[in-house]
Amino acid sequence: MAITSYRARTRTPAAALLCLVLAAPALTACGEPPALCQDMDALSASIENLRSLNTGENALSAASSELTKIESDLEKLRADAAAEFATQIAAVQSAKDGLRASVRAAAEAPTTTTLSAVRDDVGALRLAVDDLKAALSASC
Repeated sequence: MAITSYRARTRTPAAALLCLVLAAPALTACGEPPALCQDMDALSASIENLRSLNTGENALSAASSELTKIESDLEKLRADAAAEFATQIAAVQSAKDGLRASVRAAAEAPTTTTLSAVRDDVGALRLAVDDLKAALSASC
C-alpha cells in the first residue's frame, strides 16, 4: 500500500475543483446560443413566414402583421448586436421600410405594379437578412 503525503491528498481535490470552476463558464456557454443568434433565428423565421404568405384577399393585411413582427425581431437584434453589424442591420431596416411602403401602396391601390413592388421588396428584404445572417455566422 502506497503512502501519500497530506500535501498530495489535498492537491488533487483542489486541482479538480479549480478545473471545474474554470470549465463551468465554457460548459454553460455551450448549452445555449447567444441572444444575438436567437434574435437572428427569430428574424429569419419571420421572413420565411412573410415569404410563405398566400396571395389573396387578406394577403396585404397578413403581410402588414408579419412586418410588425419583423420590426420587433429587428429591434431585439439591434439591441443585442455589436456595432460591427450596424451596416447589415441598417440594410435590413432600409429593406423593411421599403417593403412597409410598398405594402401600404398596394393596400391603397392594388394594381399589378404595386403588387409586383411588394414581391420585389420581399425579395430585397430576404437578401438583406441573408447578408446579415452571413455576417453573424462566425458569432453563431
